[in-house]
Amino acid sequence: MKIVADNNISYVKDAFAGIGEVVTLPAPELTPQAVADADVVLTRSTVKLGPALLQGSKARFVATATSGVDHVDQPWLASQGIGFASAHGSNANAVAEWFALTLLTMTRWRPDGPKGLTVGVVGVGAVGSRVVTKAKAMGCHVLMSDPPLERAGGQGFSPYQDLLAKSDVLTFHTPLERGGQDPTHHLLNAAAMDQMKDGALVFNASRGAVVSGDALIERIHSGKLNAALDCWEHEPQIEPAHVAAIPLASPHTAGHSLDAKISGTMMVYQAACKALGLSANWDPSTVAPPTPDVIDLDVRALPHNQALLAAVRTFHTHEPDDAMMRAVVQDPVPQRGKNFRAYRRNYRVRREFHTSRLRLQGGDAHLRQSLTQMGFILTG
Repeated sequence: MKIVADNNISYVKDAFAGIGEVVTLPAPELTPQAVADADVVLTRSTVKLGPALLQGSKARFVATATSGVDHVDQPWLASQGIGFASAHGSNANAVAEWFALTLLTMTRWRPDGPKGLTVGVVGVGAVGSRVVTKAKAMGCHVLMSDPPLERAGGQGFSPYQDLLAKSDVLTFHTPLERGGQDPTHHLLNAAAMDQMKDGALVFNASRGAVVSGDALIERIHSGKLNAALDCWEHEPQIEPAHVAAIPLASPHTAGHSLDAKISGTMMVYQAACKALGLSANWDPSTVAPPTPDVIDLDVRALPHNQALLAAVRTFHTHEPDDAMMRAVVQDPVPQRGKNFRAYRRNYRVRREFHTSRLRLQGGDAHLRQSLTQMGFILTG
């Protein structure tokens, strides 16, 4: 059996070596010719899974090691009898941790940090539901909008217009849908932005085109809004003026924890084994780098919100990503996209809150409760 895979899928050779021959290629080299004799094709979001790539191939099963599937022609795959799986939810916790870091960073000038702010969460699936949990752990009021989940019987949702009018922070965690019952392309457009509170924050860690970039930048320059963005319209050819206007910018790496990547590989590996009638025997703990058993953190001199930020920054910081964004958009257009992709492909090792125990010096019961609700493992 031959497996052809994007070489940016973490540990893909380790995972699939027990199934057959594994050939890994950079995404631009995943061409119809390269996959013509493949039984299994594994990609990420930069490669479109559909007839242009797969027509006439031997593929019996294909997968994307990503949560998003807007690059996949699922009806066509089904019509050809080609099995498909995604890694839906694999990076959900990582993105929610990016949200926590971003909110604590953007509100660090407030005496109480994010406490008491109203956070509007648009899209309350695998990612958004975890964002809700972390926002509440930080003392925020939460409003939620998710029409598909509401129609399916979900409770506690509010109209999108209410989120626009009432949110101090509006954060997007939706797929990109250009049609259908719930289109999300430019869901936050100029008209919607004008309904928001003055000074409100916009976070986007879903898909760039969910937010109208030009309209947002205009309102940042006017002082109407502020923002932190992880994804961008026209990625990877990002407008330098957009990055310059944003206080916190990252190169679509909110979900790029090592744990999320391993989870994504494991999900598509298990799906492939099931589809092909094989036993799933790969153990990722044999290849993942070790993490410290205990991390010590002294919070005795810190107020509650600063202690939360210090704990989050033990695992993840914005500075390297933000600096990269500001540097790469100064490159000429062809090189800009190449360097953007290279940074994401070679992203540093980032671990999630639960991978090491945190031992606090100082801190009261309320702080400990907040940290535990945010997903930290406390000891001592």
